[in-house]
Amino acid sequence: SINMHDFRIHDLNLSLSALADLANNSFELKINRFSFTPNLKYFKLKNMSGEFFIDTNGVYVNNLSILTGGTDLNFSAKLDKFNLFDSTAISKLNDDPLDFNLKAAKFNFDDLSSFLPSTNILKGTISVNLKSSGSLKELNLSKLAVSFLNTHIEANGKIRNVMDPDDMFITSKFSNTVINQPDISELLPSTGIPVFKNLGVVKFDTLKFRGNQLNFWVKANLQAGKESADVNASLDCRKKDMSYNINFFTRNLDLSPFTGIITNLNSKGIFKGSGIK
Repeated sequence: SINMHDFRIHDLNLSLSALADLANNSFELKINRFSFTPNLKYFKLKNMSGEFFIDTNGVYVNNLSILTGGTDLNFSAKLDKFNLFDSTAISKLNDDPLDFNLKAAKFNFDDLSSFLPSTNILKGTISVNLKSSGSLKELNLSKLAVSFLNTHIEANGKIRNVMDPDDMFITSKFSNTVINQPDISELLPSTGIPVFKNLGVVKFDTLKFRGNQLNFWVKANLQAGKESADVNASLDCRKKDMSYNINFFTRNLDLSPFTGIITNLNSKGIFKGSGIK
Protein backbone atom coordinates (compact mmCIF):
# COMPACT_ATOMS: atom_id res chain seq x y z
CA SER A 1 0.00 0.00 0.00
CA ILE A 2 1.02 3.62 -0.44
CA ASN A 3 3.38 5.23 2.07
CA MET A 4 3.19 9.01 1.79
CA HIS A 5 6.44 9.31 3.75
CA ASP A 6 8.23 7.34 1.05
CA PHE A 7 6.34 7.62 -2.25
CA ARG A 8 8.55 7.55 -5.33
CA ILE A 9 7.80 7.37 -9.05
CA HIS A 10 9.91 6.90 -12.14
CA ASP A 11 9.38 6.58 -15.89
CA LEU A 12 6.96 9.51 -15.77
CA ASN A 13 5.35 10.45 -19.08
CA LEU A 14 2.80 13.24 -19.43
CA SER A 15 1.25 14.87 -22.48
CA LEU A 16 -1.61 17.33 -22.04
CA SER A 17 -3.17 20.54 -23.24
CA ALA A 18 -5.22 23.10 -21.34
CA LEU A 19 -7.42 26.08 -22.03
CA ALA A 20 -8.46 28.67 -19.45
CA ASP A 21 -10.95 31.46 -20.02
CA LEU A 22 -10.72 33.30 -16.71
CA ALA A 23 -13.20 36.00 -17.69
CA ASN A 24 -15.96 33.43 -18.27
CA ASN A 25 -14.90 30.83 -15.69
CA SER A 26 -14.38 28.21 -18.37
CA PHE A 27 -11.60 25.62 -18.13
CA GLU A 28 -10.63 22.65 -20.26
CA LEU A 29 -7.99 20.00 -19.68
CA LYS A 30 -7.13 17.25 -22.14
CA ILE A 31 -4.75 14.50 -21.06
CA ASN A 32 -3.37 12.67 -24.07
CA ARG A 33 -1.05 10.39 -22.13
CA PHE A 34 -0.12 9.96 -18.50
CA SER A 35 1.93 7.03 -17.22
CA PHE A 36 4.33 6.31 -14.37
CA THR A 37 5.76 3.52 -12.26
CA PRO A 38 5.60 4.04 -8.47
CA ASN A 39 7.29 2.16 -5.66
CA LEU A 40 4.14 0.12 -5.14
CA LYS A 41 4.13 -3.65 -5.45
CA TYR A 42 0.84 -4.11 -7.29
CA PHE A 43 0.28 -0.83 -9.16
CA LYS A 44 1.71 0.60 -12.38
CA LEU A 45 -0.12 3.22 -14.42
CA LYS A 46 0.40 2.20 -18.04
CA ASN A 47 -1.76 5.00 -19.39
CA MET A 48 -4.44 7.49 -18.45
CA SER A 49 -6.22 9.81 -20.87
CA GLY A 50 -9.39 11.87 -20.91
CA GLU A 51 -11.03 15.25 -21.21
CA PHE A 52 -12.22 17.46 -18.34
CA PHE A 53 -14.41 20.56 -18.63
CA ILE A 54 -15.60 23.02 -15.99
CA ASP A 55 -17.70 26.13 -16.58
CA THR A 56 -20.68 27.91 -15.05
CA ASN A 57 -23.05 25.36 -16.64
CA GLY A 58 -21.60 22.18 -15.19
CA VAL A 59 -18.73 19.75 -14.73
CA TYR A 60 -17.94 17.16 -17.39
CA VAL A 61 -15.61 14.18 -17.68
CA ASN A 62 -15.37 12.66 -21.13
CA ASN A 63 -13.82 9.33 -21.99
CA LEU A 64 -11.55 8.96 -18.98
CA SER A 65 -9.50 5.85 -19.71
CA ILE A 66 -7.31 4.16 -17.09
CA LEU A 67 -5.04 1.25 -17.93
CA THR A 68 -2.86 -0.55 -15.37
CA GLY A 69 -1.44 -4.04 -15.12
CA GLY A 70 -4.76 -5.32 -13.75
CA THR A 71 -7.35 -2.70 -14.73
CA ASP A 72 -8.83 -1.44 -17.98
CA LEU A 73 -11.72 0.99 -17.50
CA ASN A 74 -13.48 3.87 -19.20
CA PHE A 75 -15.58 6.50 -17.43
CA SER A 76 -17.70 9.43 -18.59
CA ALA A 77 -19.87 11.73 -16.48
CA LYS A 78 -21.65 15.05 -16.61
CA LEU A 79 -23.16 17.17 -13.88
CA ASP A 80 -25.36 19.79 -15.54
CA LYS A 81 -26.41 23.09 -13.96
CA PHE A 82 -23.70 22.78 -11.31
CA ASN A 83 -21.84 26.08 -11.09
CA LEU A 84 -18.64 25.43 -9.19
CA PHE A 85 -18.06 29.18 -8.97
CA ASP A 86 -21.36 29.81 -7.16
CA SER A 87 -21.08 29.70 -3.35
CA THR A 88 -24.61 28.22 -3.15
CA ALA A 89 -23.93 25.41 -5.65
CA ILE A 90 -23.42 22.69 -3.03
CA SER A 91 -26.80 23.39 -1.43
CA LYS A 92 -28.48 22.76 -4.81
CA LEU A 93 -26.37 19.74 -5.78
CA ASN A 94 -29.08 17.16 -5.05
CA ASP A 95 -31.31 18.55 -7.81
CA ASP A 96 -28.67 18.97 -10.53
CA PRO A 97 -28.98 16.55 -13.50
CA LEU A 98 -26.39 13.79 -13.35
CA ASP A 99 -25.35 11.22 -15.93
CA PHE A 100 -22.48 8.75 -15.76
CA ASN A 101 -21.25 5.60 -17.45
CA LEU A 102 -18.56 3.23 -16.25
CA LYS A 103 -17.30 0.27 -18.21
CA ALA A 104 -14.45 -1.82 -16.87
CA ALA A 105 -13.39 -4.78 -18.97
CA LYS A 106 -11.35 -5.64 -15.90
CA PHE A 107 -10.80 -4.07 -12.50
CA ASN A 108 -8.29 -5.57 -10.09
CA PHE A 109 -8.80 -4.79 -6.41
CA ASP A 110 -5.03 -4.71 -5.83
CA ASP A 111 -5.00 -1.40 -7.72
CA LEU A 112 -7.53 0.00 -5.27
CA SER A 113 -5.94 -1.35 -2.09
CA SER A 114 -2.59 0.12 -3.15
CA PHE A 115 -4.08 3.54 -2.31
CA LEU A 116 -6.89 2.51 0.09
CA PRO A 117 -5.50 -0.18 2.42
CA SER A 118 -8.93 -0.67 4.03
CA THR A 119 -10.12 -2.34 0.80
CA ASN A 120 -7.43 -5.03 1.05
CA ILE A 121 -10.16 -7.46 2.11
CA LEU A 122 -11.24 -7.65 -1.56
CA LYS A 123 -9.21 -9.77 -3.98
CA GLY A 124 -9.38 -10.71 -7.64
CA THR A 125 -10.54 -9.09 -10.86
CA ILE A 126 -14.10 -8.12 -11.77
CA SER A 127 -15.74 -6.63 -14.84
CA VAL A 128 -18.32 -3.87 -14.47
CA ASN A 129 -20.82 -2.12 -16.72
CA LEU A 130 -22.73 0.70 -15.01
CA LYS A 131 -25.11 3.25 -16.54
CA SER A 132 -27.01 5.77 -14.46
CA SER A 133 -28.80 9.09 -14.81
CA GLY A 134 -31.09 11.42 -12.90
CA SER A 135 -29.99 13.32 -9.82
CA LEU A 136 -28.69 12.61 -6.34
CA LYS A 137 -32.25 13.06 -5.12
CA GLU A 138 -33.52 10.35 -7.49
CA LEU A 139 -30.87 8.34 -9.31
CA ASN A 140 -32.01 5.93 -12.00
CA LEU A 141 -29.82 2.86 -12.38
CA SER A 142 -30.54 1.73 -15.92
CA LYS A 143 -27.88 -0.99 -15.93
CA LEU A 144 -25.54 -2.67 -13.51
CA ALA A 145 -23.66 -5.76 -14.63
CA VAL A 146 -20.85 -7.30 -12.58
CA SER A 147 -18.93 -10.49 -13.34
CA PHE A 148 -16.40 -12.34 -11.18
CA LEU A 149 -15.13 -15.81 -12.07
CA ASN A 150 -18.34 -17.90 -12.52
CA THR A 151 -20.61 -15.33 -10.86
CA HIS A 152 -22.65 -12.78 -12.79
CA ILE A 153 -25.05 -10.13 -11.44
CA GLU A 154 -27.33 -7.82 -13.41
CA ALA A 155 -29.70 -5.25 -11.95
CA ASN A 156 -31.59 -2.07 -12.58
CA GLY A 157 -33.45 0.19 -10.21
CA LYS A 158 -33.65 3.52 -8.47
CA ILE A 159 -31.94 5.14 -5.49
CA ARG A 160 -33.59 8.07 -3.73
CA ASN A 161 -31.75 10.51 -1.47
CA VAL A 162 -28.24 9.26 -2.27
CA MET A 163 -26.60 11.83 0.01
CA ASP A 164 -28.80 11.09 3.02
CA PRO A 165 -28.17 7.54 4.33
CA ASP A 166 -30.91 7.86 6.96
CA ASP A 167 -33.52 8.64 4.30
CA MET A 168 -32.08 6.62 1.43
CA PHE A 169 -34.51 4.29 -0.37
CA ILE A 170 -33.52 1.65 -2.93
CA THR A 171 -35.72 -0.17 -5.42
CA SER A 172 -33.97 -2.81 -7.51
CA LYS A 173 -34.71 -5.77 -9.72
CA PHE A 174 -32.10 -8.38 -10.58
CA SER A 175 -32.07 -10.50 -13.74
CA ASN A 176 -29.70 -12.95 -15.42
CA THR A 177 -28.04 -13.43 -12.04
CA VAL A 178 -26.05 -16.51 -11.07
CA ILE A 179 -23.82 -16.94 -8.02
CA ASN A 180 -21.16 -19.59 -7.66
CA GLN A 181 -20.76 -19.88 -3.89
CA PRO A 182 -16.98 -20.65 -3.87
CA ASP A 183 -16.43 -17.36 -5.73
CA ILE A 184 -17.43 -15.47 -2.56
CA SER A 185 -14.48 -16.98 -0.72
CA GLU A 186 -12.19 -16.06 -3.62
CA LEU A 187 -13.41 -12.45 -3.46
CA LEU A 188 -13.12 -12.27 0.35
CA PRO A 189 -10.42 -14.83 1.21
CA SER A 190 -9.47 -13.34 4.57
CA THR A 191 -13.00 -13.56 5.99
CA GLY A 192 -12.99 -17.34 6.34
CA ILE A 193 -16.36 -17.76 4.62
CA PRO A 194 -17.12 -21.50 4.35
CA VAL A 195 -16.95 -23.00 0.87
CA PHE A 196 -19.67 -25.47 -0.19
CA LYS A 197 -18.22 -26.82 -3.42
CA ASN A 198 -21.09 -29.26 -3.99
CA LEU A 199 -23.66 -26.50 -3.89
CA GLY A 200 -22.90 -25.53 -7.48
CA VAL A 201 -24.19 -22.46 -9.24
CA VAL A 202 -27.30 -20.81 -7.80
CA LYS A 203 -29.52 -19.05 -10.32
CA PHE A 204 -31.87 -16.27 -9.27
CA ASP A 205 -34.98 -16.43 -11.47
CA THR A 206 -36.46 -13.62 -9.39
CA LEU A 207 -34.69 -11.20 -7.05
CA LYS A 208 -36.27 -7.91 -6.00
CA PHE A 209 -35.24 -5.51 -3.24
CA ARG A 210 -37.01 -2.47 -1.84
CA GLY A 211 -35.99 -0.35 1.14
CA ASN A 212 -32.76 0.61 2.92
CA GLN A 213 -30.22 -0.92 5.28
CA LEU A 214 -32.58 -0.76 8.28
CA ASN A 215 -35.97 -1.48 6.74
CA PHE A 216 -36.31 -3.59 3.62
CA TRP A 217 -38.31 -6.17 1.69
CA VAL A 218 -36.85 -8.85 -0.55
CA LYS A 219 -38.42 -11.43 -2.85
CA ALA A 220 -36.37 -14.19 -4.44
CA ASN A 221 -36.69 -17.41 -6.39
CA LEU A 222 -33.53 -19.53 -6.39
CA GLN A 223 -32.69 -22.49 -8.60
CA ALA A 224 -29.80 -24.93 -8.15
CA GLY A 225 -30.15 -27.92 -10.46
CA LYS A 226 -33.46 -29.64 -9.58
CA GLU A 227 -33.70 -27.73 -6.31
CA SER A 228 -35.54 -24.46 -5.85
CA ALA A 229 -36.64 -22.09 -3.11
CA ASP A 230 -38.93 -19.10 -2.85
CA VAL A 231 -38.41 -16.41 -0.21
CA ASN A 232 -40.58 -13.40 0.54
CA ALA A 233 -39.22 -11.51 3.54
CA SER A 234 -39.22 -8.16 5.27
CA LEU A 235 -37.02 -6.88 8.10
CA ASP A 236 -37.39 -3.67 10.12
CA CYS A 237 -34.49 -2.76 12.44
CA ARG A 238 -35.50 0.83 13.15
CA LYS A 239 -36.83 0.05 16.62
CA LYS A 240 -35.11 -1.52 19.62
CA ASP A 241 -36.79 -4.86 18.91
CA MET A 242 -36.47 -5.61 15.23
CA SER A 243 -39.51 -7.06 13.48
CA TYR A 244 -39.43 -9.68 10.74
CA ASN A 245 -41.79 -11.54 8.44
CA ILE A 246 -40.29 -14.39 6.43
CA ASN A 247 -42.21 -16.70 4.14
CA PHE A 248 -40.38 -19.55 2.40
CA PHE A 249 -41.10 -22.55 0.21
CA THR A 250 -38.58 -25.20 -0.91
CA ARG A 251 -38.75 -27.99 -3.49
CA ASN A 252 -36.39 -30.99 -3.73
CA LEU A 253 -33.94 -29.29 -1.38
CA ASP A 254 -30.75 -31.27 -0.78
CA LEU A 255 -28.91 -30.20 2.38
CA SER A 256 -25.90 -32.46 1.80
CA PRO A 257 -23.58 -29.57 0.76
CA PHE A 258 -24.08 -28.15 4.27
CA THR A 259 -24.74 -31.21 6.47
CA GLY A 260 -23.33 -34.17 4.55
CA ILE A 261 -26.77 -35.80 4.70
CA ILE A 262 -28.66 -36.25 1.43
CA THR A 263 -32.21 -34.91 1.58
CA ASN A 264 -35.09 -34.24 -0.79
CA LEU A 265 -36.94 -31.66 1.22
CA ASN A 266 -40.21 -29.98 0.30
CA SER A 267 -41.17 -27.42 2.90
CA LYS A 268 -43.23 -24.34 3.57
CA GLY A 269 -43.02 -22.02 6.54
CA ILE A 270 -43.46 -18.60 8.07
CA PHE A 271 -41.32 -16.83 10.64
CA LYS A 272 -42.98 -13.72 11.99
CA GLY A 273 -42.30 -11.75 15.13
CA SER A 274 -40.04 -9.21 16.82
CA GLY A 275 -36.87 -9.30 18.88
CA ILE A 276 -34.25 -12.05 18.87
CA LYS A 277 -34.90 -13.81 22.18
